[in-house]
Amino acid sequence: MKAARRRVLFVMPNLGGGGAERVIVTLLRHLDRSRFEPHLALVEAAGPYLKEVPADVPLHDLKAGRVRHAFPGIIRLAWKLRPQAIHSTLCEMNMATVLLRPFLPPGIRVLIREGISPGAESVHAKKHPMVWKRLYRWVYPWADKIICVGDFVADELADNFHVPRRKLVRIYNPVDIELGRKLANATGNPYQGDGPHLVAAGRLANQKGFDILLEAMALVRNSLPNCGLTILGEGELRSELLAQRERLGLKDSSAIPILTSVTPIYLCFPPALKACLTRSLRLWLWGRPWWPQTVPGRCGRYFATAQ
Repeated sequence: MKAARRRVLFVMPNLGGGGAERVIVTLLRHLDRSRFEPHLALVEAAGPYLKEVPADVPLHDLKAGRVRHAFPGIIRLAWKLRPQAIHSTLCEMNMATVLLRPFLPPGIRVLIREGISPGAESVHAKKHPMVWKRLYRWVYPWADKIICVGDFVADELADNFHVPRRKLVRIYNPVDIELGRKLANATGNPYQGDGPHLVAAGRLANQKGFDILLEAMALVRNSLPNCGLTILGEGELRSELLAQRERLGLKDSSAIPILTSVTPIYLCFPPALKACLTRSLRLWLWGRPWWPQTVPGRCGRYFATAQ
């Protein structure tokens, strides 16, 4: 007798151009349909990755605008679908999903994904860091499982936030190798001149450290006047980074497009809170040179494990 498929409800704020959104879209594309029936609920059905959601995945637009306004919609949808599991990612979404657990149908397993150093996220990206640190400590242990992007995340949750180790599981971000190779070979080299031509990719947010990269670029240009930098991404700091580029006199050498598809010649990562593990692996597999900044517990441990 064929086993019934397990229904999984993925919940996200939106499908903006960030790494977490890319991870969810990749999971939806490759989840075994013979075993799972995926559904996707968005607080707001917006973002460039919407077009990449597979056609066989039901999309539920909660039309709430903000996570806190989506509580009633998430509860209603959970009772309507009665999934075996609900999966969330990103801090605010994770907190909301776990806090809503008493109002969800019985038997639903709550899975949350933590893709960044929790302490660093609390300190650098939140208005009230002490409140968020306490929420991590009080709320996260109530999840059934916490999917950690690396050992360093699991260690921090266990050691600093007292989350039971039995609830932590390390699963690296998925990489769609075939899609990556297809995109990498889709166009020719967009750059001209001697260069070198540098490309940095990621959400335009504080924790990525692109402001530091621009400052460094201004120094590099003193020795390498033909050096160019392209920053790929979108986010809340776009206008600030553009203003910083103008202030540093880098307008002719540093571009900040939004989700531009280019084939990097060299790719560098700024000293951010979370090393770009997935991007490093993509560049590694495609044979492109890359230079991540050293962040303890991140890329070094990742590639040591991979080897």
